[in-house]
Amino acid sequence: MRRTLILIPLVWVALSAVSFGQRQAYQIPPVETDPQINVRLEPHYVAVNPAMPSRNQLFVFFPGTDANPAFYKLIVNHAADLGFHAVGLNYPNSEAANDVCGGANDDLDCYGKVRLEVLDGTDRSPLVTVDRPNSIENRLVKLLMYLHNRFPNDGWGQFLDSNQAIKWPSLVVSGHSQGGGHAGIIGRYHPVARVVMFAAMDFNVRTLSPANWIAKPELTPNATPPDRFFGFSHQRDERINFQILTGKVWPAYGLSVFGTVVNVDTMAAPFAESHTLTSNLESQNSQVPLVNPYHSIVVVDAGTPKLADGTPRFAPVWTYLLTGATESVRDMESPVVSNIELSRTKVKPRKDPTLVISWRARDNLGIIRQDLTFAADGVNFVVPVVAGLPQNIQLITWRVPVTVPKTTNGRVKILAVDAAGNSGEAISIPITIK
Repeated sequence: MRRTLILIPLVWVALSAVSFGQRQAYQIPPVETDPQINVRLEPHYVAVNPAMPSRNQLFVFFPGTDANPAFYKLIVNHAADLGFHAVGLNYPNSEAANDVCGGANDDLDCYGKVRLEVLDGTDRSPLVTVDRPNSIENRLVKLLMYLHNRFPNDGWGQFLDSNQAIKWPSLVVSGHSQGGGHAGIIGRYHPVARVVMFAAMDFNVRTLSPANWIAKPELTPNATPPDRFFGFSHQRDERINFQILTGKVWPAYGLSVFGTVVNVDTMAAPFAESHTLTSNLESQNSQVPLVNPYHSIVVVDAGTPKLADGTPRFAPVWTYLLTGATESVRDMESPVVSNIELSRTKVKPRKDPTLVISWRARDNLGIIRQDLTFAADGVNFVVPVVAGLPQNIQLITWRVPVTVPKTTNGRVKILAVDAAGNSGEAISIPITIK
């Protein structure tokens, strides 16, 4: 979501470091990590606290539209003091998905295309222009490489594999407004440890529906289970319609199963282990005027309430969002597999081995794996067809091997498994192999 802040001019050197007690904080210009980065050049903000036991997890925070990491130092510092390696990442964020995909636009796929282009730099939409060097992924990879080279004993290299690719399962991704949406879509496309969204939603007012990447997880890899998603937004947010957020968007993420929306003003941590939190606190006066103070109150440094000693009032909320219980509700519902269709029921592997198989698989919280096997006798499914398919793939073409025995009662079984280990299956009609 777009919102405007009064910007404070920043001056930085190639690497500036500040120490608060044991916490080390750095401001690192993106161009110092990769000379091909040529937009949004305000520095990343990085913090780590060697005095805290390391969680061996990377907290990555994405600023909102036209903001930069300097506006969100408090949440990054807080994460560092919880034992995370913490990064406030600068990235191309001048165009908000809700702005370029809203208005007269009713394309619910638009939001995902825009966000994925910002994420990986692949051209998917004419509404934004982000190349690979300026993408979120490249900026994060190059920052981690830079930090590992500069501070080899601080553990930054553990978040990249031997091919210098991001180890997504070790990441907690978070963000505010537009940045919260980027955290959300990363969770849909990559298996991460946690997703924390501050004042964020993609919602199309013409169709009165969330974006497809939210409302139709089966169209995505659906890589992160819903129990790892969390949201926090103010009830009077000027940019987020609270009724739509709580009534349509958060439920589309699958968060309703983890309890009702909890007001953190009236309940202490662990907030009934809810994954959806809100506040109705009054906005405090800020030295930096905020156009949308209630949109900013949940996490922006200048707008979030402080105690007398300067501690953010929402610090216990942030701690819960970053570290609180997942899997707080045991999922007892199994996936459902149905509507198996075959392009034909007679196959001659030596002449034309192709067999198109389609089906439908769904689950209340999302499917993490689909496996297909074949039984020549219709009972013992020992012939592998394909394994590990994500939920968004529900059609394949199988080239039946010539080694499959001849049969008039062959069958295909489709097994779907969810994050809780529940499984569901279906078996096709008979297939003749000649």
